[in-house]
Amino acid sequence: MDTPLAYLLGKLMFELDRAADQLLQTHVGISYRRFLFLTVLQHCGTVTQHELAIALGYSDPAVSTMLVELAKDGSIQTTKSPEHGRKRLVAITTLP
Repeated sequence: MDTPLAYLLGKLMFELDRAADQLLQTHVGISYRRFLFLTVLQHCGTVTQHELAIALGYSDPAVSTMLVELAKDGSIQTTKSPEHGRKRLVAITTLP
């Protein structure tokens, strides 16, 4: 029986993500996931946490977890939105 194309594409994406992570860890010292977050923030500028989640294709809780890590090392800054107190604005501060 032939292997479904969707399975093969999924496996290819997994291997590409893993290779990108290894290269970035080796040469830059950051994970691929962290690189994606910082790249999107650099491109988009200041966005809400939810807008960042949409841009990355991640859940809001997954983004929240990574933002805590990025804030701890000073890579990003979060502030409350002046228009909506429950929303957080996220901006990049430095590039690793």
